[in-house]
Amino acid sequence: RYGDLKNVHDAVAIKIIDKEEIFEEEINRKRLISEISLLKKVRHKNIIKLYEIMETPETIYLVMEYCNNGELFDYIVKKTNLDEKQACAFFQEIIDALSYLHSIKIVHRDIKPENILLNTVNKKINCKIIDFGISKTFENNDPMLVTPCGTASYASPEIHRGEKYNGILSEIWSAGVLLYAMVCGYLPFSEEDEHTNTKNILNGYYELPEELSPELKDLLKHLLDVNINTRYT
Repeated sequence: RYGDLKNVHDAVAIKIIDKEEIFEEEINRKRLISEISLLKKVRHKNIIKLYEIMETPETIYLVMEYCNNGELFDYIVKKTNLDEKQACAFFQEIIDALSYLHSIKIVHRDIKPENILLNTVNKKINCKIIDFGISKTFENNDPMLVTPCGTASYASPEIHRGEKYNGILSEIWSAGVLLYAMVCGYLPFSEEDEHTNTKNILNGYYELPEELSPELKDLLKHLLDVNINTRYT
């Protein structure tokens, strides 16, 4: 049991986990333990809150913050694409949350629209990062990681090369893919052929629509930079 619900007056979301099903495979058990451990630790306005954990012999209940506006992915699909002003507001919140995570030595490793929920309060939409199942903590201020993780279309070139990679800089690349998806309504690397798609990621080959502002084009070029030495931090 963790937390205290006595100060929570709003609706909550309850994630119901069947122990027998989740513990069938060791990797799922480890991911759940890791996710709970990290959610206990983090406190940020743009990261989903874990209020309480309840447990029976068969089931685990995670009582979490409720978001009333669904996934960012569905929001983008509904809108076709976001205007730059709204994308900017969302991106600032996401980057602020990532900056916080990196400051406490956590890399999310699967940043994408499906892992961001939207919550509307007083007509303002806020982003909330979710799903810390494959997140990783690093030690001694060394963010170098070995295990490739995440969703292929959002993963950095260095991950696709199978190299040891800087988790923070790889996350910046993923954030760049996310920003591109918000303003364009599709991914920068979205070829049906997996080999071609991977080749484009490795070479940093993608197209920037003419209608994007010069400032946004410049930002995307620095986020989706195959050279980690010149990629934005």
